[in-house]
Amino acid sequence: MSWNDVAGFNTATGLRLPTEAEWEYAYRAGTTTAFHDFAAGGSGGFNDDSRIGNIAWYAGNAGSTTHPVASLAPNGFGFYDMSGNVREWCNDWYSSTYYTFDPSTDPTGPSSGSLRVLRGGDWGGYSYYCRSSYRIDEYRRTPDYRDPHVGFRVARTPVVSETLWYTVLESSPSAIVVSNSTLREQIIASGFPWRVRDIATGIEMLLVPPGTFQMGCNRSNDSSGLCNGDESPRHQVTLTKAFYLGKTEVTQSQWQNKMGSNPSRFNNCASSSSSNS
Repeated sequence: MSWNDVAGFNTATGLRLPTEAEWEYAYRAGTTTAFHDFAAGGSGGFNDDSRIGNIAWYAGNAGSTTHPVASLAPNGFGFYDMSGNVREWCNDWYSSTYYTFDPSTDPTGPSSGSLRVLRGGDWGGYSYYCRSSYRIDEYRRTPDYRDPHVGFRVARTPVVSETLWYTVLESSPSAIVVSNSTLREQIIASGFPWRVRDIATGIEMLLVPPGTFQMGCNRSNDSSGLCNGDESPRHQVTLTKAFYLGKTEVTQSQWQNKMGSNPSRFNNCASSSSSNS
């Protein structure tokens, strides 16, 4: 999927891409490490690349292909595959120096540019590509760039007075999924239901509450998993609005049901629940 392809899907559905700050905040789910946690009530994240196979399909375990979504462990908000499987488009324009001047509240990226941001590792990438803050080299591309390593997940900002666009699946967060009591309290305090299904697409979405986090560089224990210049300086960011984010990447079947075609390179392998790439 190119960024432009995704824009067409979102125009047709009323959904949107997450900002880069929203994406990293949702990935971290309260952690401050290179990788998010993978067990309810666990360690609060980790830096050890040898453990990445618990949460991510990458070059070390993917077998040179994408995999059905939600087949590895989720993070502390309940999101799957943010660490790997396919890289994910964000809405932002890319700038290598953006972190030196971005606003500390609700940053949306540079006002213009020639490249868009990609986040998260992929089925053919190294473990350290799966770091929470990784954003360099092939992780910035022109909006018309298409690649079998690339997909997306959708977001939406809820508004109290808007026409109901979702079906409620669970009003309050499950303690089994969101084991951190502080995160559960923040989700409930937002006043919106936690787990919903978008009526137009059938995509399941989870609510991410407003919050403050440290955005930017976290190195992993791999000798190559160093902080890159465009991940720095690490800085505090506050998101003032709750938003919904896809529980998984948009799948091939979800795309095809809305757009009428399946452009994926891997559309004859795994299942229709495979990530869209």
